[in-house]
Amino acid sequence: MSTKIVTWDDYQAAAMLTRLYPRITGKDGQALPVYPALAAMGEVAEFIEKVFRTMEAREAQLKELGDVLWYITAASVDLGCSLGDLHWASYYKHMQYAGEFALWSSLTHPQWMDHYAKGLTVHLGTFSEIVKKAWRDQTPLDTEHCLFQLSKALRALTGCARALDSHLGEVAQLNIDKLTSRRERGVVHGSGDNR
Repeated sequence: MSTKIVTWDDYQAAAMLTRLYPRITGKDGQALPVYPALAAMGEVAEFIEKVFRTMEAREAQLKELGDVLWYITAASVDLGCSLGDLHWASYYKHMQYAGEFALWSSLTHPQWMDHYAKGLTVHLGTFSEIVKKAWRDQTPLDTEHCLFQLSKALRALTGCARALDSHLGEVAQLNIDKLTSRRERGVVHGSGDNR
């Protein structure tokens, strides 16, 4: 049975129950979110394909956004930051943080899918580049820059959801429902939407 998702913490706790990838560390033992960085870019590509190329149904597009949200969450956790703190870092620090998805849902313009999809690609691409260079060169990861890019990606992801007449609460719930079903059926590993 799937968890009811209301807050950022609800989503993070439920999502991280399905985290199965191997940990990679740098020379200094610091976590390098290599797998989330690679996977997030792949999921963004799938989302963009479903929106602009194959024009799949809205729910399929929202589910791809859920996959992107999962990898942003995993990367932030690997970097020692909660999803709620990542959200808080990216938007309107003068607002009181209530921890609920609904707080953020109305803060984006609903018609700018191109703008938000490009932003999602740019910020996750920049994040991936930072991780790649630290891994390749065996140098310390610029965690602060990574978290900044992830927070901007989260903001863009929110805009994409809003452009689909949705919000991150729905995206998160769809993602957890899908992952819970896969976990219960023992098919978290593997590939394909029809697991």
